[in-house]
Amino acid sequence: GATGDRYRETFERIVVPAIEAHGTTWIVVSAGFDGHRDDPLTDLGLSSADYGDLMADVMSTVPPGRRIAFLEGGYDLEAVTRSTAATVAALFGDRLHPEPPTSGGPGAEVLDRVAAVRRRVASLGP
Repeated sequence: GATGDRYRETFERIVVPAIEAHGTTWIVVSAGFDGHRDDPLTDLGLSSADYGDLMADVMSTVPPGRRIAFLEGGYDLEAVTRSTAATVAALFGDRLHPEPPTSGGPGAEVLDRVAAVRRRVASLGP
């Protein structure tokens, strides 16, 4: 049931600091869409707009020319079609929302626990 707002919050709080800490200069994205709420194999709550917004966030972490994305899959063809369109639009610097972004799913407490663990690990030093 995790929704786009939770994914984006996780990206901002966990992934971006890791990218910055490691001096990442390239991003390779495996763009699979089985996290879409219409996918029959998962219980996640993403929409195509969420995928586009997430891709835009990812693309902002490295300079143009250092970004690679390849299509991986998903099991609802309509969801894959909409999500691919939103993702490709983000690769070209546009926003496309074939359906609204999602919000309100579970997960904030998990992010708080992960952030607490990261703080504890950082306090241990090198």
